[in-house]
Amino acid sequence: MKAKTVLFFSILLSLSIGCSKEDLGDSINYEVILEDHLSYGSEETIPEQTLVFKNESDLNVFLPVIEQVNPNRAENLKNLDFDFSQNDLILVIGKYYTYCCSKITINGVYKENKNVVVKYKESGPGGFTAISQAYTVLKISKMDAE
Repeated sequence: MKAKTVLFFSILLSLSIGCSKEDLGDSINYEVILEDHLSYGSEETIPEQTLVFKNESDLNVFLPVIEQVNPNRAENLKNLDFDFSQNDLILVIGKYYTYCCSKITINGVYKENKNVVVKYKESGPGGFTAISQAYTVLKISKMDAE
């Protein structure tokens, strides 16, 4: 009986390890260049999402969304010293909370079927009453993303 249980758990463990590696795709090197929070001055909220910007114009098209809820954070993103000729910019926007302050932890960036995928975990809200939403900005090489 004991041998069957050990065999069962060994097979289950090897299957779960095998499946998780297949799901990840090719790993991409990344650098965290900014971590901050949006505090809200309006009732409009931004959905949790991950966006990959390949050029400055695409980022500038999205910035009014940030500007609507927090003009200072939009200005910070406008003023990033970022080289789009060599790199892509990734913006990870966490969940909207009525309590501050969550933190986004990046577990990895991967290339899956020609798409860039960011695996991350968010800590969830703390105990301070404040409308807030964490965001993280990453840099990846265009060569890795292709």
